[in-house]
Amino acid sequence: MSCITSLARNSLQWNARRRSIATVRISLSSSTRTTTSFTQTQLALPSNRSKHDSILATNNNGRQHRTMSSSFVQSTKDRIWDVIRSGSLTPPPNPLLMEVSKLMGKDLNRGDSKVDTTAIIHSNDNNNDEGIYPKFSSIEPRHFLPAMTEVASHTNTVLESFEENMKIALAKNTTEPDELITVPDSNGNFIPLEDVVLAELERALFAADYIDRMLHLYTLTRVNDDNYKDLGMEMQNIAMKTGEVSGSIMEDRYVCIQLIELSLVNLEEKIKRCGGEEADWRDEQKRRALKLFLQGYIPTHSRQDESDDRSDNDDDDVDPNSVEGGEEFVTIQSQLDELQWEFTNYTAKEQQHGGLVLPKMYEILTLKQKQANLLGFQNYADMYLAQNFTMGKTVDDITTLHDAIARQALPLAHQTLKFQEQLREEQNLLAQRNSEMTEGGKKEDDFLTSSWVPPNIFGSSMHTKKASQYYKESVPQIWTQLTPYFELGSVLEGMFRLSNRLFGINVKQLSPTDMKSEGIEVWNDDVLFFKVYDEDNDNDHVASFYYDPYKKLSHGKGAGAWAKPILSRSVVHPGNESGSATTSSKQKRVKPLICLATQMDLPMWDDSPSLMSFDEVVALFHEFGHGLQHMLTESDLGFVSGTEGVEIDAVEFPSQFMALWLYNPKTLSSFAQHYRTKEPIPSEMMTELLQEKQNHAPFRILDQIARSQLELNLFSNFDPSGDESIMDVLQRTINQYTPYASMEKGDFSKLNECFMGEVASNSFRYKYMVYAELLSCDAYKAFEELEDTEDGEDEIKKLGRRFRQTVLASGGGCKAGEVFKKFRGREVGLDAFLEFHGLTGAEKEEEKEN
Repeated sequence: MSCITSLARNSLQWNARRRSIATVRISLSSSTRTTTSFTQTQLALPSNRSKHDSILATNNNGRQHRTMSSSFVQSTKDRIWDVIRSGSLTPPPNPLLMEVSKLMGKDLNRGDSKVDTTAIIHSNDNNNDEGIYPKFSSIEPRHFLPAMTEVASHTNTVLESFEENMKIALAKNTTEPDELITVPDSNGNFIPLEDVVLAELERALFAADYIDRMLHLYTLTRVNDDNYKDLGMEMQNIAMKTGEVSGSIMEDRYVCIQLIELSLVNLEEKIKRCGGEEADWRDEQKRRALKLFLQGYIPTHSRQDESDDRSDNDDDDVDPNSVEGGEEFVTIQSQLDELQWEFTNYTAKEQQHGGLVLPKMYEILTLKQKQANLLGFQNYADMYLAQNFTMGKTVDDITTLHDAIARQALPLAHQTLKFQEQLREEQNLLAQRNSEMTEGGKKEDDFLTSSWVPPNIFGSSMHTKKASQYYKESVPQIWTQLTPYFELGSVLEGMFRLSNRLFGINVKQLSPTDMKSEGIEVWNDDVLFFKVYDEDNDNDHVASFYYDPYKKLSHGKGAGAWAKPILSRSVVHPGNESGSATTSSKQKRVKPLICLATQMDLPMWDDSPSLMSFDEVVALFHEFGHGLQHMLTESDLGFVSGTEGVEIDAVEFPSQFMALWLYNPKTLSSFAQHYRTKEPIPSEMMTELLQEKQNHAPFRILDQIARSQLELNLFSNFDPSGDESIMDVLQRTINQYTPYASMEKGDFSKLNECFMGEVASNSFRYKYMVYAELLSCDAYKAFEELEDTEDGEDEIKKLGRRFRQTVLASGGGCKAGEVFKKFRGREVGLDAFLEFHGLTGAEKEEEKEN
C-alpha cells in the first residue's frame, strides 16, 4: 500500500520524523536485527527508551498536536460553510468518509461504532459485486484534509491499541529461544507474528491509502482540465497539508516499527528453516511486504535480498541498520530536500544557467556520496542498488548490459547516418544539375530524377533533420497515415479480444443506466466504466476500471497517459470486538478498481469518429498493461499487490509486453480497419510500420542507454572533488554511446534530468533502464514462436494463462527475475530484444565493411 510511503515524503514533518525514528533505531538495532534468539525480550518497549529518546518523542507529540489543531481549525471552517450552504445545523457527511467508514467499523461522520463492515467491501462471495465506487459528484477539494484528519485519528487509536495488546501478548509468550514467535488469537489459535502484524497494518492503513489515492486521482482529473484550471495551487496546498496529517500516523510508532522488524526476523528464520527455495511463496510475499513497508518509513533500512544474490562473500554485505551516525544521515537528507525544492522550482531559463545549476549539482553529488559512505557503501549508486528492489545488481552488471547493446546498435546508427549523407549528396547533385538545365531552357519533364529510391527512414522529411534527433522531434509519417484505421471503439474491442485470447478475461462496458443502478459515478461524461470477468472461473467478477480517453486541456500536454489504482486487491480484516485485526472468516477481499487515461483529442463534431494516432494506440495498450497487472494480481497483501513492490526496472514489463502486440500483423489487422470503408490495414502499411520501428530503434535505444549511464557514472565513479568535471563526464558518456550527437554549448538538459524530480529522496533514474524491454521482448518472442505451429492457437492460450499466473498474478511478492523464470523456464536473454529491434548482426556487418 502506498499511502504513507508516498505522502509522508511530501510532509513538512518528514525530516523531523526521520530524525526521531533513526535515532531510536540506532539504539535498538542490536536487539532487533543481530540476534537469532526469538523471544519477547527482542521487543524494546517505550519504558526502556533513553531520556534523549523520550524528549524526542515529547517534541514529536507537541508538533503532532499543533498539526492536528491546525487541521481541526480548517475542518471547523469547512463545516461552518456546509451549515450556511445547506441551511441546516447538521453538516452533510464527508463523502470520502462515507466510503471508508464501514470498512473501519466506525462511522467517522457520526461516531457510530456499530457499522456493518460487510456492506462496503467486496465479499469472498463470487456473486457479490459490491464495492467502493467513489461519489465523484459529491467530492470537493475541501473534503480531503478533514477526511484524512479523521482517518489519522482513528488509525492512531487502532495502532495504539494494537501496540498495547502486542506488549501483553509477547510478555506472556512462552516461546522457547529456538522457536518461531506466535501470538494467540481470541479463539486460542496460535498465529505467526508476521501474519498478525501484516493483517493489522493492512486494516489500519487501508482508509488512509484510499484517501491518498483519491487525492491523487482528483488532482490529475481536475488540474488537467480547463474547467478546473484554477485549482492547481489549491490542490498543491491540500496535498501538502494532507501529507502532514498522513505522516503523523506513524509518528511515534516505535513499538510498531520494532514489531515489523521482529516479524521480518521471524519470517526470514522460517524461510531459512524451510530451505530457501522450498519455502512457501506466500512467505516470500510477506517478507517483501515487510521490507517494503520499512523502506517507506526508515530511510536507511535495506531492501536487500539474500546476500548470495548480491555477492558470493557474505562477509562483504553491509547492514545499513547497524551503522552509527543516523543523525548525520538525516541532516544530510534535510539539505537534499532543500536542494530538490530549489531545483524543481527553477525556470526553464534558470535550468540552462551553468553558474546557477552546476554548483548545486556538485553539492548534491557530494551529499549523496557522504550518505553512502555513512552506510558503508563506496558510492550512492551501490547504496541505491543494495537498498532497493532492482534487477540490475551492480553498476558493473548494468554497464556491461549497456555496452553489449551499444555494440549492436551503434553500427546500425552509423549505417543510417552514412546512408543519410549519401542521400543528401545525391539530392544536392540532382538539384544542381536540374538548376543548370533550367538555365539552359529545358522543360520540367526532362529533369533528372534519382534512380535510387531509399526505404522510408524517419518519414518523408528524414533528410531535413539529423537522424539522431528526428525520432524525438517529429511524428513518423506512417503513424499519421494509420490514423483513419484506429477508431476508438474498434481499438478497445481489439485490445479486449487480445486480453481474452491470452489471459481468459472478458471485459464488459457498463451502460449509463447500469452504472446508475449500481451507484457508479464518473468525473466526466466522457469517462467509460468497465468490469473484468474471469472466463476460466465461472465468469467471476475480478476487477473494474474507469477509462478517460480525451484530453481536457486546450493547450499543453497535461498529465499524459497514465494508470492509477484506486483500490488494490487485498484482504482486509475488519477487526474483532477488542479492535484488533484477526485472520478469521470475517476477512473481506477487496477487488481492484483502476483508472486509465489517455490524451486523445476530442472529436470535432458530436457525430465525428474518435480516431487515434498510432502513438495514442500504443499509449492505450501500454497503460492497459499496467492495469492488467493491478487487476489480475493474486496477491492478498496490498503492500505487494499489482505493481507495488515490483522492481523499478521491471515495473514496465507487462505494459511494454502489451504494446509489442501492435507490431504483430495478425493482431493489428484484426481490429485496424478504415473507419469509413471498413477495409483492413493494407499489408504495405504494416510493412512500413515495422520498417519504421527498426529505423528508429538504434537511436532511441542508444539515447536511453546514454541517459541511464550518465547518471550511473555521476553517482558511482565520479569524484566531485577530483580533476574531472561534470561536463567531462557528460562528454565522455556522449562520445561512448551517442557519438553522432553534438553537445551544444550551454545545454544542461541531459544533466538536469539526473538532478530534477525526487533526487533528494531515495529515487534514481536508473528506472529508465532497458531491463523491462528485455523481459517484454523475450516474453513476446515465446508467443511469436508458437503462431505458425500446428497447434499454435491452443499453445498460445496455454502460454497466455501461464503469463497471467506468473507475471500478472505475482505482483511485487516475488522477484521479477524469479517470476520471469517461472514463465519462460529460464533467465531473461538479450537475443529476443536485439531481434525485435533489428539489431542482430550489425556488429559483424560493420567489421566486414571495415
